[in-house]
Parts: sequence; structure tokens; C-alpha cells
Amino acid sequence: MTAMPRQGRSRLRWLAALLLATMATTGCAMTNQPTARDAGPAQRVIVKFRDDSPAGRDPAAVQARLDAMATADLGGPGVTLRWLHRTGVGADVVVATPPLAPAQMQSLLARLSAAADVEYAEPDGRMRIAPDVTPPAR
Repeated sequence: MTAMPRQGRSRLRWLAALLLATMATTGCAMTNQPTARDAGPAQRVIVKFRDDSPAGRDPAAVQARLDAMATADLGGPGVTLRWLHRTGVGADVVVATPPLAPAQMQSLLARLSAAADVEYAEPDGRMRIAPDVTPPAR
């Protein structure tokens, strides 16, 4: 195995320093705000049930809880909720069918969040770096 020439190591260090400086001075944040590319009906929701609830303790109990919630006409007539999977943080990904319009999605999120055994509910969207975010004041 041959060693990297001295000039190559120097350039590599310089590029690494430039990358770190750029990352440190660029104001950015993660966001799941929809963009024009994401425009259209939403379907997936992330629901975090309280840890002390049956649905929070056992993923097998989530679908039964969603069925009980759906009878309360959560998203409008004919909307059903289906459990997809549990995430690493213990929240559940749920799909609504048919796809919901933005007003229907907001209504569904509000009703889910109001349930006693739900910690939070939010739309499942693609996360991306948001440019031009002002850093918080210190």
C-alpha cells in the first residue's frame, strides 16, 4: 500500500476544513412543510399513543383502537385508518383511505390529538433541509 503524497493530504485537510466551516455557518433546519412538489392529498399520519395505554404498550392493539376511533367519523364519511408499522421512537404510522384533502387532514389530526390516549398526531411528510431559516436568538 502506498502512502498519499504530502500535497494530496494537504488538499484533503483543506477540503475537510472548508466543508466543516460551510456547515457551521449555514443556517438550516429540518422541516416537513409541504412544497409544490408534495401538493396533493395526504394519506399518512404519525400517531404516538401514550405509553400507559394498551395501544402504546402493544402494536397489536393499535388497529383495534384505530377502528374504534374511526367510528367517531374522524376524517369524514367513508374514511378508514389502517396501521402500517411502529417506528423506532414508539410512534405508529397510519394510512387514511381515501386520501384526504388538506382540511380533512387538519380535522383528522385535531381529533386524533384530542383523544385521551394520544400523545401527538402529525402528518407523515418528507423531511428536508429548509434554507433561509433564521437561527434562534441567544
